[in-house]
Amino acid sequence: MDYNITYPRVIKEQNYIENITRYFSENDRLKNYNVKDDTLYNLKIDEIEFNSCILQKLSIKNCTLQKAYFLDTVFENCDMVGIDFSKSYIKRCMFINCNLASTNFYSSIFEDVCFKSCNFKNAIFDDSSLKKVKIDECNFKYASCINLKLLNTYMLNSDFSLCNFSNTSLKNIDFTTSVLDGITLYPNDLKGVILTQNQALEFIKLLGIIIK
Repeated sequence: MDYNITYPRVIKEQNYIENITRYFSENDRLKNYNVKDDTLYNLKIDEIEFNSCILQKLSIKNCTLQKAYFLDTVFENCDMVGIDFSKSYIKRCMFINCNLASTNFYSSIFEDVCFKSCNFKNAIFDDSSLKKVKIDECNFKYASCINLKLLNTYMLNSDFSLCNFSNTSLKNIDFTTSVLDGITLYPNDLKGVILTQNQALEFIKLLGIIIK
């Protein structure tokens, strides 16, 4: 299936950086770099920028990176648990096998983004926007997606158990390959959602409808 998503435009010739924490203690923009097996820690930077980068096994610890800008960047096997990325802009990026549990993406914008085999347990996406985003084999258990704007977003083989979708229109969102056990939403949020028969029956029960 063609998901009409534009993938990262990463140049083949990448520079290498050895100490990313020291680099960002003096800079706020990284472009055309490959970062591997490194740790960014104990930094508070507004409007940090990653442009055309490949980040492999990068750990981000004890950092506040609000209003971050990620463009044409690939994250692979990265650990970013609990990081504050609120009010960030993420465009033409890929996240592969990354741990983003409890990460805060409040009021952020995602456009042309792919998430593959990532952990978003307890993550926050409230008041954010997802446009042309593919979510595949990801864990969104207990995630907060309140007032989330979804446009051309594809949910594939993912677990949204106990996720909060309150005030989020799920129109045209196909959850037929995903798990929705115990999610929170309002009846109006369900208009136009695409479900399996069994999923639909569970939501009918939640609405208090009795089937004889």
